[in-house]
Amino acid sequence: MPKKRNAAQRIGAIGEDRFRLSCQENFIISNKVEHDFGFDFLCQADLAAGFGRTGPVSGVFVGFSVRATDRDDGRIRLNQADAECLLAAQFPTGLALVKLNGPKSAAVYFRMMDAAFIVELSQFLASAKKSKHFTPKDMRPVAEIRDAIGEVSAPGYLEQVRADAARKIAEPITGPVQIQIHRQPGNPHRIPGPVRVVRARNTR
Repeated sequence: MPKKRNAAQRIGAIGEDRFRLSCQENFIISNKVEHDFGFDFLCQADLAAGFGRTGPVSGVFVGFSVRATDRDDGRIRLNQADAECLLAAQFPTGLALVKLNGPKSAAVYFRMMDAAFIVELSQFLASAKKSKHFTPKDMRPVAEIRDAIGEVSAPGYLEQVRADAARKIAEPITGPVQIQIHRQPGNPHRIPGPVRVVRARNTR
C-alpha cells in the first residue's frame, strides 16, 4: 500500500511556506525550528533601511507558532497545551494564522504576546474549555509584522507586559494594585538573570 498524504499535512506545509515567504517580503528572517515542540519559527528582524541596502540583524529571536487553515472563516484552534506553551516561553512570542485560498494563494495574519493576549490565554487556561478559536479579525495583517517585532524586541518588553497582565488579572479581584519587579543578578557579560514579581500591593 502506498504512503498517503492527508489534507491537514498539505495545509500545514503550505501554511509554513507562506508564512516564511511573507516574512521575507517584510524584512523578517524566519529560522525553521528543527525539533518543533510548540514554536515553528524563530524570527529576527532585518534592520536594513531598504531592499538594496546593507544593515544589521536584530539579536532578539521572536518565536512564532504557525497555524494554517483553508476554512472559509479562517478559523484556527488552540488547545490548552498550545496556550500554556505560548505563555511559558522566556522570549517574545507570537501566533500566526495563515488563511489558504487553495494551494497558490494565502493571507497571513499574526498576533504578538502582549498583555491583552496573556490575559486572554490565562483566562482560557483557568476555564473548563478544551480549545479556543481565533479568526483573522482577531489578528493583525502581516504587513505590520516588522514594526511589531521591533516593539517586542525592546529591552524589558517581556517583563513589562507580564506585569501589566498580572495587574489586569488581579484588579477585578483585589481592586487597584501595584506590582514591583526585581531583576535578579545575572552574568554582566551575558544576559540578565531571571525576573520575578516580588509584591502585588493593593493601592486602595
